[in-house]
Amino acid sequence: MNYPKILYDNRLGDAAPVASSTAAGNFDVLNLRDFQPFTWWQPAAMPATVRVDCGAAAAADYALVWGHDLGTQGATLNVRRSPGGTWAGADDVLVATKTPADDKPFLIEFAAPDTQHWGIEVTGATAPSLAIAAIGAALEMPSGLREGFDPVGRVPMGGVNRSVKGNPVGGNVDYEEWSQSLSFEFVAWDWFRSAWVPAWEAHLRGDPFVFAWDPAGHPGELYLVNTVGGFKGPHSAGSVGNLQFDLAGLVS
Repeated sequence: MNYPKILYDNRLGDAAPVASSTAAGNFDVLNLRDFQPFTWWQPAAMPATVRVDCGAAAAADYALVWGHDLGTQGATLNVRRSPGGTWAGADDVLVATKTPADDKPFLIEFAAPDTQHWGIEVTGATAPSLAIAAIGAALEMPSGLREGFDPVGRVPMGGVNRSVKGNPVGGNVDYEEWSQSLSFEFVAWDWFRSAWVPAWEAHLRGDPFVFAWDPAGHPGELYLVNTVGGFKGPHSAGSVGNLQFDLAGLVS
């Protein structure tokens, strides 16, 4: 099933990632994993890699990049893993690749075995800059979105200027906000306790993440969001509840 996914899990957060090079200035490789779109990593030389030793075999089925100029620079992003950890020969495995045509956020989904060493590689003539990069295991929601969900609605945030007589004369848009109240019906209580609550406590209640409402059909429609308030899980007949929570954030 193509259910919505929450993207927060990140192998780059399992240990300190190591970059092959870093440009002078405020381009620390740790900026990649903070889910902040205004901090960046940029390599000093191409090709470039960012690699992490997770300490034990760890799962990943997606790669996410938000905030980048790969399209402008004509660069390619490769997801790589190393079963043996040497990053050479047969121990350097290409998992997925993407050469974006623009600088919009993108999601890559793939199937790969749990691996201790994960990394990204950027290739091309000119070094790009990346704000957010994640390689991790997506939290797939257990059901689809209810009727009424709006994936394209947005609210311009800024100011509107009018003349002294009230005529519109233009305005400024600082950014566009997307917000939704989500509800997932007939969610098994086992899933609430084994998947949702641990994710909530580890990340979702306080840190930004990316929501993909239709990963297969509309992989470019991604939203960098925070939860607004808490969540509810009112009981329904049977061993199920209805998961309800609010999101607000940026349009990609």
